[in-house]
Amino acid sequence: MALSLRRLAIATAIGLGTSAALFFLIGRPQQAAHAAAPPQEPVVLVKQSVPAGSRVSADAISPELRPAAYVPAGALAEPGQAIGRIAREDLVAGEVVLDGMLYPPGQDAASTVLPVPDGMRAVTVAVDEVVGVAGFVMPGSRVDVIGTMDLGQNTETRVLLQDIQVLAIAQDAHRKADPKAKVVSSATLAVTPKEAEILILAADRGKIRLAMRGAHETRDVNINGVTPAMLFGAADGTSASHRRVRTITRTVVIRERSHRPPTAPKILVIRGTTAELVSR
Repeated sequence: MALSLRRLAIATAIGLGTSAALFFLIGRPQQAAHAAAPPQEPVVLVKQSVPAGSRVSADAISPELRPAAYVPAGALAEPGQAIGRIAREDLVAGEVVLDGMLYPPGQDAASTVLPVPDGMRAVTVAVDEVVGVAGFVMPGSRVDVIGTMDLGQNTETRVLLQDIQVLAIAQDAHRKADPKAKVVSSATLAVTPKEAEILILAADRGKIRLAMRGAHETRDVNINGVTPAMLFGAADGTSASHRRVRTITRTVVIRERSHRPPTAPKILVIRGTTAELVSR
């Protein structure tokens, strides 16, 4: 009986040892595989293509876990970061949504490309190389608007608007690093509604020029307009219309000399005691 119990105990011990060894051998690869698994990070994928300029809806995207090593920089981690924003470019199904692919929350393409200040209006006027200060006016420049207009029989040039911000030049709203001049065809200015009326009327009825301001000059200058007559004023600034002009008048007397018809030559004829002149 004792021998049987001893054999049973030995068999049980061998069985437990064998089971422990098998469990260790089987569980070790699984633990190693689990330890070697790369870390995962959440990303937002495009389920349905979204055209550029369209708003991203909840149905167009979905969350997913991806190995951290394969998550690109700037990838959105939650769908809520993309829902409601406007796409800068076409979003293709299957790609990861990056923050740079979308406009900032609350902004669209127009407000981002052309940031019009609150209460202001963006007005575009035609310019050329001369009007645009030889091409050196850039987005962000401050300019004065000078207009020339015919007023009846007179022509006058006057500073119409001062310290006006340039929003864009020829549809380009971004300042370039290239310092070279750029010949442009239009300038978009930020003006108040009242200034917009003045600018549009001046551009329609006359000619306008842009005079670039200094980077730190913000004050307005009180100056009067100028007319062609004022350009030829006296040295002390008096206009030509107020100068006394002395006119010297010369009287020329022309004496007409009378011309007598020439007389025919005559011959003296003497007959006896008489004499007479006879024409030839």
